[in-house]
This record gives sequence, structure tokens and C-alpha cells, in this order.
Amino acid sequence: MNAVVAAVAVMLLLSLCRVHVVVALIIGALVGGLLGGLGVEGALAAFNKGLGGGLYTGELVVTEALQHKNKTGFTLAIFLQTLLLNKVECKDGKKPLWLWISLEDDVLQLIIKTFVYLYFRKYKKVPLMLEIDNQFIKDFVKTEIEATGNRVIFRRIDNDKFTIDTFKRLVQGYELLGNRVVCVGVDYLEKAYT
Repeated sequence: MNAVVAAVAVMLLLSLCRVHVVVALIIGALVGGLLGGLGVEGALAAFNKGLGGGLYTGELVVTEALQHKNKTGFTLAIFLQTLLLNKVECKDGKKPLWLWISLEDDVLQLIIKTFVYLYFRKYKKVPLMLEIDNQFIKDFVKTEIEATGNRVIFRRIDNDKFTIDTFKRLVQGYELLGNRVVCVGVDYLEKAYT
């Protein structure tokens, strides 16, 4: 069977099974790449090239999901995967800063979700959360992210206090401290005020 036909068939089958379209696209690309002899790395590289080579500074990506479908986990995983796979070098000498703003979850919840994601990625097993204290979780997340040359700040802002102006002031404040905000994720349930 032709690798392209197989990839499309897999994407259609997954879509009929109500798998999220982004997940179906990625799995379809992997199947097509593997059947075409590219291997996992080659398949992902071809998929990335098909998306235009990846993200560039100044681009906007909007991902949406229903609240009950693990929206925060899904979007946070995309944010973290983008962070882990991209080494950012700022030509102006500033430090690259990735910013995650939540209008619904508190910071500790976000750090715990990040910890589970990073721990599983590193050790290929789910951590036993009852045996781990919050300080270990925070230190682990900081160490794993800083190993990429990046920094992340998680912020919780009340939905009624989040506006475009407060967002601009927040980013400008971090940049005045010697950072270059290279990526921002905003997670919210209700319409954000403008």
C-alpha cells in the first residue's frame, strides 16, 4: 500500500473514532513516514516541513479544545514540546523566556501537570505522586527546563483582570528584567476581556 494512502486512511479512521484532529494528523504522518522508510525522526521532520518549517517569532497559533477534554493538558503539552524541541538564542543578549498564563488553574496545578509530562518523557513511566513533595516537583521542572537553555514562568491571572493592556505590561515588565519573551500560552475557559 502506498505510504500516503495509508497515512490518509489512518487519519480518516482516527477522525471517525473521534480522536482529536491534531493527534490524528501526527499519527497519520508517523504511519506514512514509517511505511515510506523515513523512520520516526524523518517522518516528524517531513511533517514539520509540511507545516512550513515550524514556528517563528511573531507568529500566532490558536488551539482550542472543550473544557472536559483535558484542554489545559493538551495545550500545555504542545507548549512544553515546543519548548523542549527548540533552542532559542537571543541575538540581543537577553535570556529566552517562555510564559504560560492561566485564567483558570493555579500555578502549582500547572507545575504538577508539567512535572508529570516531563517525568514521563524522561523516565517512560508515570510518577507516583503520593511519594513526591511539592519542592521536589518544582526543582525537577526547573532543572529539566533550564537544561534546554530556556526559562518558563507560570502565571495565574483572574479572568476579569486580564486585558490586552495588562498582557502587554506583563510582557514588557519581563523584558525590562533582561528577558526576551519568545512564546506565550494563554489558557482560559471564558471569553477574555479586551
